[in-house]
Amino acid sequence: MKLAAVVVTRKGFELARQLADDFPGLDILAAGSFTEDFPESVQPLPGSLSEMAGEMMDEYDGLIFIMALGIVVRVIAPWLEDKREDPAVVTVDEAGSWVISTLSGHLGGANELAEKTADILQTEAIITTATDVRSRPALDLLAEEIGGELVPFENLKRAGSHMLAGGKLEIICAESYYKNIIEESSALNSTDREFCKNKIEFSCFGSSGSSPAEAVAAADGFPLLVSARDHDHNRFELLLGNEYIQLIPREIVIGVGARKGIESQAVIGAVMDDLKELGFHSKSLKALATADIKQEEPGIKKAAARLDVPLEIVSREEIAAEMKAPSLSDQNYSFSKFVKDKIGVGGVCEPAAVLQAKPGKLIRSKKNHGDLTTAVARTNFM
Repeated sequence: MKLAAVVVTRKGFELARQLADDFPGLDILAAGSFTEDFPESVQPLPGSLSEMAGEMMDEYDGLIFIMALGIVVRVIAPWLEDKREDPAVVTVDEAGSWVISTLSGHLGGANELAEKTADILQTEAIITTATDVRSRPALDLLAEEIGGELVPFENLKRAGSHMLAGGKLEIICAESYYKNIIEESSALNSTDREFCKNKIEFSCFGSSGSSPAEAVAAADGFPLLVSARDHDHNRFELLLGNEYIQLIPREIVIGVGARKGIESQAVIGAVMDDLKELGFHSKSLKALATADIKQEEPGIKKAAARLDVPLEIVSREEIAAEMKAPSLSDQNYSFSKFVKDKIGVGGVCEPAAVLQAKPGKLIRSKKNHGDLTTAVARTNFM
C-alpha cells in the first residue's frame, strides 16, 4: 500500500514523522505556508490542497491527512469516484487525539489504516461504517477476502440495509466447497457470532437439483449467490427486482501459447470465447498464464492488462516437470513435437494453466484458436 501523510503545520509534521517510523516508505507531503520552512524529509506540494487532492488520490493507495476533518472533506469531495476505486483516507487531528476513517473504509482499507495509525499514536480510531458499528458481515470485504467480485455492485447497499434492519442473509453456493471457504473467512468470523448463527443460512443449489433462479427466488432472506457461472441476471431481476447479489469467485486461469507477434485482441477474443463456451462469468477470470519464453510477448501482456488480470509466468523447467509427473494422477497433457523442438517443452497452455491454478484442475484441454492455443484450469476444484 503506497501511503502519504499530508500536513499543513509543524505540529502535523511531528505526528507524521512518528508514523513514518512504523510505515516504511511513507511520504510526507506539506501544503500552505509551512512549505516555506519545511524539513528535508517533507515534500512540498506545488499547489494548494484543493488543487493537488486529485493527483494525490490517483498516486497513493492511502492518505493520512493531519488536520481538521472539515478541510479534508472539502478538498477530497470534488475528486470522489467510486468506493471500488477511491483510496483509503484517514484524518488525524493535530493533537493526535483521534484517528477517523474518512473514506473507503472497507474496500480501500481506511478502517484498517485508521486502526494501525491509532495504535502507533496510542489513541482512538473512529470507525463509522454501519456494518462495523453493528457487527454485521461486510459483503464487500468477504468478496475481497476470497478473491471475488460482487454483481450488480449497486445491490450491495440493499443487502447491507437488509441485514442492518435485522433481516436474514441466505448464502446460496453453487459448489459445496464455497461454504467452507466463506465460513472460515474473517469477514464473517470478526462479526457478531449470534447474528451469524441465527441470521445467516447456507444452501447449495448444485446438490439440490434446482436452477440458480429457483434457488435465489426461494431464499429465506436476502440471497447472496456464490457462483463463478454467468447466470441470467435478467431472470433474477424479473423474479426479485434488485433484491439479490452474486459473488463471483475469481477462480479461472487460462493458459496461453502463441506465435510471435500475436495481437492482443486475438488473445482477448480467445479468452472470452473460452469463458462463454464453459459458461463462466468474465469476472471469474483470475489470471492468464504462459511460459517464460513468452513473458515479453506484447500481445499477451496487453491482453492481460486489458482484461485486468495478472500475467503469470511459468518456467520451462516447471512445465517439463509437470508434464513428466502431473500434479494430479489423472491429468493427461497434450504433447506437440513442433513446440518441443521450438522451445524445449512439449506444451505450454495446459501445464501453465494448471501450475498457476494450484490447487486446481484442467477443465478444458488445449484448444486451437489459429495463431494461439488456450487451456482452462479452475482453482479450488474439489
